[in-house]
Amino acid sequence: MKMAIVAMAGMAALALSGPVEARGLGEAGEAEAARFHARAGGPTNYRDAELLERYGCRDSRDSQYCRERENRRRHQARYLRGDYRH
Repeated sequence: MKMAIVAMAGMAALALSGPVEARGLGEAGEAEAARFHARAGGPTNYRDAELLERYGCRDSRDSQYCRERENRRRHQARYLRGDYRH
């Protein structure tokens, strides 16, 4: 009897579990795909560019897009800190 209850509870848990995107892993997969696209030559769409801006590239040496993005970020950080001498 206890085995039947455990089996029913397990089946109910499997039936109620949603897809991977519902558990928050979808955007992580999208970010990895965007990084792959950047290594292959640059973001292929607006969503890839948005994900790279949000989560960044793994390595700025991977692509020209990531190098340019890193240079913009450094320039902006220096400007906001007031490190530029005019």
